Amino acid sequence: MKTHILLLITSFLFLSSCKNNTSNQNAQSEIDKLNTFFQKTYDEDVAESPMQQTRLGLKTENYGKWDDISDKKRKKKISCY
Repeated sequence: MKTHILLLITSFLFLSSCKNNTSNQNAQSEIDKLNTFFQKTYDEDVAESPMQQTRLGLKTENYGKWDDISDKKRKKKISCY
């Protein structure tokens, strides 16, 4: 009985270690795409916000300026989503 259980556990461990690496590579590829999207979106948001740039310590040509908080800008931002 112990031999059967040991054989079953060994077989399970062997088969589980034989996973297809393609699925892992595909998952990593999708994760990389998602991370790229988030980074791009974040960079765009920071580029449009002088106040956020100042909070992050970035001294750009917008240093010391205020964000555009008009309704027109807000509606434009919302329409992008």
